[in-house]
Amino acid sequence: MTRHVALYLRISKASPDSIEDQELQGREYAARAWPGMPIVIYAEDGFSGEQADLVRPEYERLLSEVDAGHVANIWCAEQYRLERNNVRWFILADRLAEAGIEELHTKRDGIVRIDSEAADIRAVLGAREVRRTKKRVHDKLETAAIRGEAPSAAVFGYDRDMPNKTYVINEVEAAEVRLAAQRVLDGWELDAIALDMTERGITGKRGGVVVGGTVRSMVTNHAVAGLRVYQGQYFGKGNWPCILDQITWRLVRAKLPADGSGAPRPRRYLLTGGLIVCGVCEAALVPSKRYEKAGQVAIYRCPPAKRGGNCCVSGRMANIDSLVLQQLWAHLDRPEFLAHLAELDSSAERERLSTELAGVEAKRVELSREWANGNVSTVEWREARDTMAAKEKQLNSELSALPSPVTPSITTAKDAWPDMKFGEQLEFLRLHIGRVVLNHPKKPCRSFDPDRVSVEFLY
Repeated sequence: MTRHVALYLRISKASPDSIEDQELQGREYAARAWPGMPIVIYAEDGFSGEQADLVRPEYERLLSEVDAGHVANIWCAEQYRLERNNVRWFILADRLAEAGIEELHTKRDGIVRIDSEAADIRAVLGAREVRRTKKRVHDKLETAAIRGEAPSAAVFGYDRDMPNKTYVINEVEAAEVRLAAQRVLDGWELDAIALDMTERGITGKRGGVVVGGTVRSMVTNHAVAGLRVYQGQYFGKGNWPCILDQITWRLVRAKLPADGSGAPRPRRYLLTGGLIVCGVCEAALVPSKRYEKAGQVAIYRCPPAKRGGNCCVSGRMANIDSLVLQQLWAHLDRPEFLAHLAELDSSAERERLSTELAGVEAKRVELSREWANGNVSTVEWREARDTMAAKEKQLNSELSALPSPVTPSITTAKDAWPDMKFGEQLEFLRLHIGRVVLNHPKKPCRSFDPDRVSVEFLY
């Protein structure tokens, strides 16, 4: 097979060069240096040489051709265009030498001998320049964060105002963020919120399908609360308006940890997830099925010993759920409960916790600036940072433990019950019920005994 001249052309996104200019220069050089030899182009537009883990398809194709013995000579604008990492340069040099390629022809560095010390030194200097470039970029982005300028990332709910380096609220998207946040607090599951948005024709910021993770990102992003964050570090308020007030945003984040951790989602049975327990061993009952003359029926039952129970009790799910709801509505209709509604308002406590959390963030910003100015040592900064992180975790835990705002009209809640999502129903039960206890029947009977069920209300 005829060997060819390889022109490797690469520019990064911010480079003033162009692929077309490099190709023109390379072809002109090849025509003079190797007249008549076929030329093959290996072009990569917008591929940075600074990312160590970046896969360059055309570069890999070039190496395959080199290993196969199809490449006679290589030309590129400069040595750094081909390989900028010093470790990978030494590996590349060995592969080129094995293929009989002793020289790299360049526009800016002249003819570089592969086995020369100058090439090795240039590779080391290139790696150092990569580190310096990364540091300059980091400093530039950090300075923008300190100024409160909006990041370049696209955020659902905002449009980017590039000239002023800020965000402008997109009212249509912002309304969806507010609705999604309220539904999270109401007990909706993320997948249910995403499905509703999809059915209404709402897409992600870049036009993709909305899924549960998309909704999580929409409502937990620091930007929707008007906060500026860079590499996990708070820099105070940004220069754009917030979509969610910080109290609502913190409540949502407390309910939806950003990493997706937290208690596992309960199965789709009304009283599971710890609400209904065995009256004998107090193990959480699990949903199951039982075959009767009328056919298969759903039941709650005490699990076996290996799952924390002792197979003590069981009961029909439909009967128990219906009885619990009857007792709940009767309990909520009592004058004592209606008089107690005012005491359940935890807005003042939420305000206090939110203020304390804002104070922690302010201290973190102040501490970061002191460390950047050299007034605080790295050890002191890390110790204080860990202390503030622990305090923030404690406050968020207290915030998530507060009850959701009480439904102002019990009649409205009762009427809306059939149309509520499963998560909303479960959230409503947990707001009022501590647990449901299923006991042994007091005497043998074929029909359901309502005295077996004891509902323990929270107030």
